[in-house]
Amino acid sequence: MASMAAILGNVERMALEPWFQSIADPHQAQEHTLLRLIEGYQKTQYAQELGAGKVSSIEEFQRAFPVVTYTNLKPHAVLERRFI
Repeated sequence: MASMAAILGNVERMALEPWFQSIADPHQAQEHTLLRLIEGYQKTQYAQELGAGKVSSIEEFQRAFPVVTYTNLKPHAVLERRFI
């Protein structure tokens, strides 16, 4: 039977594995996180207008989504809020 320390050690390794992978390849980790966020984001009208569903990399996201201010996004935020 495995000792409690060994079991906890395995749990810690499993819990920390994604972190170790992210520091080993930060670009890949950031891209993975961005694409995961876009999955939910593409449900908004604003993201659909900009083609979020076609984005598959950080570079494509940067080309498709311009830097904007809150003033630019406010009409979209008010519209999306009505449907929450």
